[in-house]
Order: sequence, then structure tokens, then C-alpha cells
Amino acid sequence: MMVITYVAFAILSTVCMIITAYTWRAYQASAATVINNPNFTKFQRQYFSAYFLALIADWLQGPYLYQLYREYGFEQAQIAVLYAVGFASAVILGTWAPLVADKYGRRNLCIVFTVIYSIACFMKLSRSYGVLLLGKMFGGVATSLLFSSYEAWYIHEHVETHDFPKEWIAETMKKISLWNGFLAIISGIMANSLAEWLELGPIAPFIMAIPCLLVSGIVIMGTWAENYGTQQMKFKTICIAGLREIGDSRKILLLGAIQSTFESVLSLIVFLWTPVLAPGHPSLVGLPQS
Repeated sequence: MMVITYVAFAILSTVCMIITAYTWRAYQASAATVINNPNFTKFQRQYFSAYFLALIADWLQGPYLYQLYREYGFEQAQIAVLYAVGFASAVILGTWAPLVADKYGRRNLCIVFTVIYSIACFMKLSRSYGVLLLGKMFGGVATSLLFSSYEAWYIHEHVETHDFPKEWIAETMKKISLWNGFLAIISGIMANSLAEWLELGPIAPFIMAIPCLLVSGIVIMGTWAENYGTQQMKFKTICIAGLREIGDSRKILLLGAIQSTFESVLSLIVFLWTPVLAPGHPSLVGLPQS
């Protein structure tokens, strides 16, 4: 069965790379001005060198999280609570991330992210349910920082410091979207190699994520300049303004609904795929499994 899986993965990866190479050439032809700008390219590499390491660390932790909790002897309901705590902390505590970043510096908060996420990974070594709950809280906050502070720092540097055209931001986001997929695949292979091939167990990917995070923090401290928000607003004011904007704009409302629905389904898949694919586990539709 595993041979079939690896062969299918190799074939699909080859097809994906061919399609990606074809579309990437078309993209480069249409964006030749941006790609050939040496200052912009250097700035992108400065950002990618730290951000991609953080993404790798984040992707490394996905494949074996449920398996780790199960090996620690926790029931599915207990594992569900751990997942829920992570999601809730990302929503409740992570909402404050933009305000904190604007006040204390986005570069500083990116460094704090690498420390918090490293601590969250380190806490996975504990078999204590309370420690794991606290680690999931740290992980939820760190996830919010990853997908807010890094991007906020980049946009400010892009527009305010380097004075690049705002239209070029989309070019950077296109590259991030493309590479994020590749990094997810590479991280999955790394996690599988550590946990299964080297037989280091499901904790190994989390330990591997720590040096990635630390190197990302070192790169940030050595190459990134600090920037701050220009407006200091109260949390309540921002929330009210955001809700008003959602109510006034049908497009924003629909976009938020679509994104929320997608993320909800994705979260369910992240939680369910491990127990569903486990040997001997009954399928969701009640059909017998071979």
C-alpha cells in the first residue's frame, strides 16, 4: 500500500512541477519589469529568507500532531479540546497582535513569534495535559503572529522605506503563494522521514521546527529594520470600525463568509484525517475498510 502511495505521489508531483514550470514562464514574461529590478529582488529575498523558515516550521507540525497526542494516551475528546484551545487562542488572543505590533514594533513581534512558537514546540515533549493545553495556547497566538506581523512588516517596508510601487506587493504575494505549496510538500516529506523512516517518532517534527524558528529569528535580528504603526487606536474602536466596514460592504461580507467556511472545513480535515486513515478505524460512512 505504501509503495502505491509513494508512486502516486511521485507521478502527481511530476505533473504538478510541469504545469507550474509552464505557468511560471508565462508569469515571468508578464512581470519582467519587476523581476529584473535588482533592489526589489534583493528586498524580496531578505523577506523570504526569514518568512519561509517560519512557514517550514509551521508546516512541520501539522502531519503528526494528532498522532503525538494519541501516543500520549489521550482520548479523541481530549484531543479535540486541545485543538479547540489552539483555535480559540488564535481568535481571542491573536486579535490583539496588530495593535501590539503597531505599538512595539513589527520586527520585534516577529522575533517574539519565533520564541513563542519554539516554546510551544518544546512543550510537546511533556505528557501533562495541562502543559499541552498551555502549549496549544502559545501555538494559537504564534499562528496569528505568523500570518499578520510578517506581512505587516513587509508592506510597511515595501511602501514606506523602499518606496516601491504598491502594485508590486501582489508580485511578492504570488511568489509566497507558490512557494508555500512547495514548502508544505517538502515539510511533509521531512516530517515523514523523521517520524517514520528514521523511526524517531511523532515528536521529531516538532523538535526539527525549533531550529527553523530560531534561525528565522536570527535572520530577522540581523537583516530587518524596525517599523511601527503610524496610528495608535484602541482595540474597541478598531473592532467597531471593522464591523461597520463589513456591514457596509457586501463584497467584504461575502469574502469573509467564504473564507470562514473554507477555514472551518480545513480545520475539520486537519483534525479528522489522522483517525480516519488509521489502520482498522471505521470509515465515516460506515463502510468496511480493507
